[in-house]
Amino acid sequence: MWFDGQEVRAVLLFVRDPWATMLRDGRKRWELRPAGGRYDGLRPGTPICVNGRDRYVVQQVRRFPSAAAAAAKLGTHACGFESPAAAQVAWEALYPSAPGVLAMQLASAPRSSR
Repeated sequence: MWFDGQEVRAVLLFVRDPWATMLRDGRKRWELRPAGGRYDGLRPGTPICVNGRDRYVVQQVRRFPSAAAAAAKLGTHACGFESPAAAQVAWEALYPSAPGVLAMQLASAPRSSR
């Protein structure tokens, strides 16, 4: 992947629908992942590739104790949920033992001519 004329490695994220579609069309601006592990190195400016096709750049990173707390603070629809409770139910189904939540605000990456 190329950014500003330099080749950089993007972090590959696999995102299920309907969340991938919501990211693509701009309804969802925050992607939630388990805190710790491979996501700890994410910082503003990190390139992200979702499902091998959609490119984004991390704008900001925030940490929360739960998905419900993240959705309540960042906005439920901006996180792709109808309510904080719905965010927590989905989170526990996907990441039952996650120690916390890392929230990444994503913006579409500019397309490169390369």
